[in-house]
Amino acid sequence: MNYCRIQNRKTVSENINIRFSNHYDVISAGAGTAGAWAITAAAKYGFKVLGIEQNSCVYGQGSAGGMFGYCAGSRGGLYEELDAELEKNFSDVHKSEAYKYLSEQFITASGGELSLESSLLGVYTEKRKICGVRFISPRGVHDVSCSVLIDSTAEAFACALAGCKTSIGRESDNLPQPYSSVRLVVDRDGSAMKYGLHNFDAGYVFQLEAEDLSQAVLHSTALHLKKKYEDDQLMLVCPMLGLREGRFITGEEQLRFRDFLAGRFTAKPVMYAWSFHDNHVNDWALESTESRDWEVVCSLFNKKFWIPVPMGAFIPVEFDNLLAAGRCMAFDHDMAQSVRMRRDMHKTGEIAGVMAALICQDKVFAKNINYEKLISELKKSGCFFKPQEPCLEFPPREKIRELLSSDAPGEAIRAAAVKYNMKEELASWLASDNENLSKHSALALGLLDDRRCLPRLYEMIDKYDDFMPKVSNPQKRVHAAIYLLGRLRHRESFEILEKFTATHRKNTNDFLYGLAGMLEIADCHIDLREKTSVSLKNFFTDHPVMHLALRASSRQVEPVQEDISARIILFCAKKIDQWKIRHDLYKIAGEYPLTSLEKSTILNAQNHTFV
Repeated sequence: MNYCRIQNRKTVSENINIRFSNHYDVISAGAGTAGAWAITAAAKYGFKVLGIEQNSCVYGQGSAGGMFGYCAGSRGGLYEELDAELEKNFSDVHKSEAYKYLSEQFITASGGELSLESSLLGVYTEKRKICGVRFISPRGVHDVSCSVLIDSTAEAFACALAGCKTSIGRESDNLPQPYSSVRLVVDRDGSAMKYGLHNFDAGYVFQLEAEDLSQAVLHSTALHLKKKYEDDQLMLVCPMLGLREGRFITGEEQLRFRDFLAGRFTAKPVMYAWSFHDNHVNDWALESTESRDWEVVCSLFNKKFWIPVPMGAFIPVEFDNLLAAGRCMAFDHDMAQSVRMRRDMHKTGEIAGVMAALICQDKVFAKNINYEKLISELKKSGCFFKPQEPCLEFPPREKIRELLSSDAPGEAIRAAAVKYNMKEELASWLASDNENLSKHSALALGLLDDRRCLPRLYEMIDKYDDFMPKVSNPQKRVHAAIYLLGRLRHRESFEILEKFTATHRKNTNDFLYGLAGMLEIADCHIDLREKTSVSLKNFFTDHPVMHLALRASSRQVEPVQEDISARIILFCAKKIDQWKIRHDLYKIAGEYPLTSLEKSTILNAQNHTFV
């Protein structure tokens, strides 16, 4: 038997003889948003179930994280029983505190056991089988065996311990989207007082670096300091950061945003998440092509859709009796923005718990669970249902012109390009006297890689067209135009972007869009690469400080200004490295305040031939 643990950021294993002190049918590493329901669901089948939770309470973001409300997510499932109990008997109690109590009661009532203030140290494996775990609690170190292990840690920590392949963050810089920080308050509403929360994005963090995570906790806590608290009396600063994204497993089936947009849906959905592309970044220029098409060109942040979540997304490819639940499942960075709502995370826990019970009951491997039987079990609580409407719906073709002429054109831009491929109609509308119709047709043509849009895009950039659609979290039309120039990779567009970037250095987002566009064009035209490298050096030689305003979900909070100077320079350095051109951008970046991740990036580049 092998004992697997993490040492110096790598999984190491050693052959070991161990005598387990106890056996559980199912162990859930984590008893938070997903884990609490994994434990409850599995225990309801009469199996011996243990939840190992590092915090002093269960339910994760709903309790210690202070996020007791819901944003999107699909209805149905065991969690609705708890919510009904809360509304019936605890309506006058702060919900975060009520969740702590009630969720623990639900776990114990189902027969589940809990070990709080406990951390996983290692995993015991034998070929494709998880044999047990080692964890530490206030009572000491424990070695226990299990038939099924569920990773409900949110960070795929159990999977990483076992040596599973994982990924994290976006391709450009490996960062997850920003984390939030929450304070619970007593708000004054006229003469009355009521409890509430203030929620805002506090920064970016690569939480796998312990030093960076610790700094994020200190930084975000200090942001709650105010000169006075009379209008919103502070109850507490929630101890758990609102980490929206972390590590992802590699599953038997991967859920990717590009596949979803193309209508490539799973044949074995176990739930339908209800959400939108809820990415909290403001540095959109560093996101994927699919995300920028959706958000930057179309401003479709708030468009709702149903997401079929496959059974295989719960199953790491490396093991036969290991499952994942919560936001560490088999998603990509883009899809994870949508499949992370609390309701949906509760449901992933319930599904993983039922899957674990069926593995024990039927003595099968995870990927061989009887799908029809699983769905039948999930329907009992309402966890599974198939929505009546299409997963992703767009307006009919006959409405496209009208919507392109409006101040909310996003769905029409997307549909005209991707669904209906209306190239010729769009090209004919470029000459329209209706400014919206003309410009929005150009944006749609850009998505179709049709260069007839270029004159209109150039015009938007030259006149700095700051029009924003009348929708939630819109993007400027000028930024859509800049992005599309980079996406089209037209050589003659390079000088336009270079000029724009040089003259908009004081606006971080303008500057970043321009940089990203230049890099995309130069990536396709070898003769422009040296020139781009020189331009970048000139941009950064005087060490500009580049700040970006983060989002504040609560109106009572001023947006946090994040210094992303080093991040932008390292993003550029990474691209120039790929071109094998010598540069000194790492040296320039090293003169800024750096995170541990950024220090590590520079250190790893020290031996690079081209630095």
